[in-house]
Amino acid sequence: MSNIVKQPRDIIASAKARFEAVEGNKLSFQKEAGFALQILQKNAFLAKTNPESIKNAIINCALTGLTLNPVLKLAYLVPRKGECILDPSYMGLIKVLTDAGSVKNIYAEVVYEHDYFYIEQGTNPKIDHKPEVTGDRGRKIGVYAVAFLLQGGYQFEFMRADQVNAIKSRSEMGKKNDGSWKTDEDEMWKKTVVKRLYKYLPKSEISEAVVNALQLDNQNNGIDFEAERAARAKSNASALFDEHEDVTEQQALEEAQEEAAA
Repeated sequence: MSNIVKQPRDIIASAKARFEAVEGNKLSFQKEAGFALQILQKNAFLAKTNPESIKNAIINCALTGLTLNPVLKLAYLVPRKGECILDPSYMGLIKVLTDAGSVKNIYAEVVYEHDYFYIEQGTNPKIDHKPEVTGDRGRKIGVYAVAFLLQGGYQFEFMRADQVNAIKSRSEMGKKNDGSWKTDEDEMWKKTVVKRLYKYLPKSEISEAVVNALQLDNQNNGIDFEAERAARAKSNASALFDEHEDVTEQQALEEAQEEAAA
């Protein structure tokens, strides 16, 4: 058995064939390889993760349509328990949903106590939000996301601060008020409500489109479109939007450092 350690450039290059074989893929492998190499060169912990997981994470860029371009901030490569994973941002989740073709657009906003905010449920649900722009907005009291549907109309979801904090408390970095929960808390609140909103969007078209983009359940063995795996793939596609513990580049790096020091 060879003891030669593969270099990041070689690991990335090994993903090319499967990356380019993804049906409907619009991403350039050359560009994504360049982004991935920059990320690995800057993050020693990430570069030491399972080479196969790095390869599969890059392939998952093609499967999801989410670029690693740091300017767009749609997704990140992060280390997690010795594996490299593709972690979509809240903007990345929105892109996946809009690309799926059942919604025109989605946006999310955090609500502060000094904003004007009115929400009405029942048979005529609506939100009226006018952010305070002249002074201190006060503390965060909630967050909402609105999806505009192709067939007309909209669907929205609102979460109170206590509901978001309940999700936050289930995250290791959230418990410590560290990582992105500390540095980009508004973005984490938006990501949380977008995941919740997904559960209430039309699924007749969107579920199949997301499944085709997020064949993530068999990462270690590559792209698999066999019929018997469809149910699991669909479940895992939906799981991307579940309120599971969020992992970001910064917090995952900190977790890796803690593991290395243990």
